[in-house]
Amino acid sequence: MLLSAAVLFPVYCIATCAFKVVTEIPAGSSPAELVRIAMYTSVFISMVVVLPLLLKRRAQCSFLCPIGALQAGMNSVTPFGIRVDAEACVNCGDCVKACPVLAMTAESHAAGRPGASCTRCGKCSDRCPAGAIHYHVRGTPEGSGRELARLLFLYPAFLIMVFFVSGTCVEVTARLLRLLWGFL
Repeated sequence: MLLSAAVLFPVYCIATCAFKVVTEIPAGSSPAELVRIAMYTSVFISMVVVLPLLLKRRAQCSFLCPIGALQAGMNSVTPFGIRVDAEACVNCGDCVKACPVLAMTAESHAAGRPGASCTRCGKCSDRCPAGAIHYHVRGTPEGSGRELARLLFLYPAFLIMVFFVSGTCVEVTARLLRLLWGFL
């Protein structure tokens, strides 16, 4: 994660990202490319197909992906969080089943918030039949402005996602600089 931050490129993704098989499959014109195809395909099948079927969770995102670790690290500085209203909770366990990254457990549920690996995807909140799980903005009274808190989180999160999906940070920054330079 630190190396990725230093070079502004997701170094982990160069060889071990499970999604390389669908995003950067080589032509297969050399033995080295055939080895990369085999490696990408085996990592994809094991991490994206087999482990989620066995664990019923996204193992790649939960245990290996540095972006997930970065998100977990941001939990201590972000103004947004997920809260569980213990009084409204009916203890059905749907939130624990819905959490794709194993952040919502019985222990974290009892503590009133998901674990450190929470990505704030909102699946637990969407699945809760009692409406006991909601987004929360630090510094505001507990339970106030639930829908506003969700919107305040989701819109900037969407913009950040668009930034990362549109290319690597370096490529996007270079494009923006070229665009700005063209206007000057």
